[in-house]
Amino acid sequence: MEIQEIRLFSSDKSVHAIKNPVKIEIFNLIEQGDCSFDAIVAATGKAKSTISAHIKELEIRGLIFSHPDPADFRKRIISKSAISIGTLTNQDRNFQGRLQIPTDITQLQTADLFRIILMTLRMEVLSLGINVDPLLKRVGSQIGTYLAPSFIKSTLEETLTAVAQFWHEHKLGKMVVNGLDPIILEITDCFECSEYPITGKPECHFAMGFVTILFAHYYEKEVPVTETTCYAAADTKCMFEIIPPTQEEESQI
Repeated sequence: MEIQEIRLFSSDKSVHAIKNPVKIEIFNLIEQGDCSFDAIVAATGKAKSTISAHIKELEIRGLIFSHPDPADFRKRIISKSAISIGTLTNQDRNFQGRLQIPTDITQLQTADLFRIILMTLRMEVLSLGINVDPLLKRVGSQIGTYLAPSFIKSTLEETLTAVAQFWHEHKLGKMVVNGLDPIILEITDCFECSEYPITGKPECHFAMGFVTILFAHYYEKEVPVTETTCYAAADTKCMFEIIPPTQEEESQI
């Protein structure tokens, strides 16, 4: 069976399904940050006329918008105006993972029960060919937005201690700080993926959204966050690397 990816987006007016690979590639580039028309042409390797036609259609559908480059009004910058909400693929539909549910499930504590509910829901929709990773990251970002003010302390060390304590107290896993430049967060017994089947890639999308928004609040600007290891990638722990802003960047905040 041919593997064809269909990306789902939500704009102000409607929900959209995009399956054209060039349009998906364009949106993938813009999701990483505003992108110039010329940069999109260079990254895709397509003709300017082809990219222009795709961008025009995406603009009409309300998924992106273009505006003049402040450094050169003759050029255009492309920005996203829609939210990625999921992916449909034949490959995901073949997912056969199942969670091993304890026989004494009625005796589980609330946190452990909700962990099983979350993972079962996630695996079931994935087995139907529906990948909701973008939504999980968005939920993590929203929860992080609500909680960040209570975690932010006067120093980075105090902030990290507060987050690690919260993670442990609510049975989200054991978080240990293994470095400060870059910041390395190591999580064992991860609630999101420690019992998740091996997919060969990082799967802590909720945690990614949470960590990203937390450090965006701390530094008052978004900083790069990468999940470098994950149980779902056959690793023995999950690790996040956060790149703090340089002294020059901090002085500009």
